[in-house]
Order: sequence, then structure tokens, then C-alpha cells
Amino acid sequence: MNQKLACLFLAATLGVSSIVIAFADDNKATDTATPDESYYAAVEELTVAGLNNNAGAVLTDSKGMNLAIDLGMLDGKNDLSLAELSAQALIREQKVARVQAKKEAARIKAEAKASAEKVLMSQFDGVMITADGSEMYADPNGDTVRSLADGKVAQLEAIEGNWYKVTFGEKTGYLNADDCELVDYSKYEGTSATNTIREDVLDYAYTYLGTPYVFGGTSYSGIDCSGFTMQVFAHFGIYMSHGVTEQCTSHPSVSRGDLQPGDLVSFGDGGDAYAHVGIYVGDGNFIHAGCSTGVTVSSLSDSYWGPRYTGGARVLD
Repeated sequence: MNQKLACLFLAATLGVSSIVIAFADDNKATDTATPDESYYAAVEELTVAGLNNNAGAVLTDSKGMNLAIDLGMLDGKNDLSLAELSAQALIREQKVARVQAKKEAARIKAEAKASAEKVLMSQFDGVMITADGSEMYADPNGDTVRSLADGKVAQLEAIEGNWYKVTFGEKTGYLNADDCELVDYSKYEGTSATNTIREDVLDYAYTYLGTPYVFGGTSYSGIDCSGFTMQVFAHFGIYMSHGVTEQCTSHPSVSRGDLQPGDLVSFGDGGDAYAHVGIYVGDGNFIHAGCSTGVTVSSLSDSYWGPRYTGGARVLD
């Protein structure tokens, strides 16, 4: 008998296949039925199929042999009969079939999803915000990169589940698909829909060009320097006091070399470091309400303003 078992063991070693690995990996699979229930159900199924009497055949293939090894049949540690062994082999085979079916269903679902996303990417290259403002995140459910107003359009980079990876201005991040709709980016490119908040601020600031200077003024009929900056930013929900010092010291300072369009720039007069304020527009220029000029654009290198420049302040993210 020992010789026969040794031969069976050798046959098992030679008959190992990839399905055996699946059986071993599946030992952790969870069944709703108890082991006894599964066992007796399998025995009954074998009996109905007329296989119970041929249970010895189970030992001739790799599945049965490796199951015998696992259960200790070949070293005398288990007294299962061949019929019982065949039932156990069937239970294990059913588990593997269920696991493989789940994997196949998941694979088909993933492929269908990827295919659908590919089709959408071929049809659309933009995303329009349809919610009342939406947060752009560094990654799904991560830190906020920036906020986008309703009607803004970003470039679509990728579709990842319920998230759109987009680029808006110089920022790239993720938008929740529930807050957006897919669009043709080219239809909005170059319009206010694709403008960043900095570009929007400058566009609005330019609407005041030519407005006369009036001390204490805050309207198109007349405005002073801090009234001008106050009104421009208030249009975008950013409120500040009507005073140069308060405006320039209430926001993070920024060096001249790091100025970005939309930053505040301040100028001194005698011992007052905050006697005048304007909005940087880029290329070394700023827009402001000058006492003698009204709202105009001047250069930071101007012979008058250059020596009086005292710093910048970052209002926008």
C-alpha cells in the first residue's frame, strides 16, 4: 500500500497545473454555506451524477492528487474515503469556478468602462462647470487646487470614473463629473469661459479705463486708487477696505520678481510706504487711478512710479 501511495504522490507531482494554484489561492474564499453543508451537498451531487462510485478517478488528475496531499491522505494523517475526497475536490472546484466568474465579470465591466471613456474622449476635449462653482482637486477627494465658477470651461485631459482630469490656466486637477458637462473646448477657447480669475480681474479692471480721479470715489463717475482696487476685487466676491495700507498689508507680500497679473502693487510718498495702490497687469505694467490721470496703465519702471514702488501683495490664489 505504501508503494501505491508513493506512486500516487509521484503522479501528483507530475500533474500539477495552473488550476492547482487557483485552488490553493482560493482557500480563503468565503462561502455562505457551512463546510458541512457544502460537503453533503457535493456528496449528493456526486451520487446523483453517478460519480460517487468512481471516486477513485479523482485521484488520477492533478486536482484530486493535490487535494489528497493537502488533506494528508498520502501520509496517513487523514482517513477520508475516496468518495469523501471526490466531494471535497468538487467543493474546491466550485469555489474556483465562482472566483473565476467574478474575475471575468470584473474584467468585462472594466473593459466596457474603458471603451466608453475612450469614445467620450474622442468626442469631447472640454469640461464646462454647471454647478454653482466647483472645486478642482489635486487628486480625487484630495486638497483643493482652485475653485471654478459656473460657466467656466477647462481642457479635458482624461476621464477616470466619476472624475474628469482637467487643465485650467496653469493648474491641472480633478473635477467631479456631477458638477460638469462635456463640451467642445474649441467653441469656448479665447472667451471669458476659459479665462482664469486673474484674467477676469484684469478684464474688469480695464472697464474703468478713463474714469476720472475723485478722492473717496468708488464708481465709474469718479474713483480714487484704493476705491478702484476695492471695487474691482469686490466684483469677484473679494472684499477689502477702502484704504491703501489695509489692502496691502492684509494679504501675503510678494517680491517684484514674482509679481503675477492680479497682484496689488503699492507706492510710497515721503515717509508713507502705502500712499498709492494699483493692480499689476504683467510685463512690468499696472493699472491704477492716478490723481492727475484717472484710471490708466503705467509702468513700474516709470521715472515717477519706479522710485516710489514699495512692494506687492498676493490677493488671488
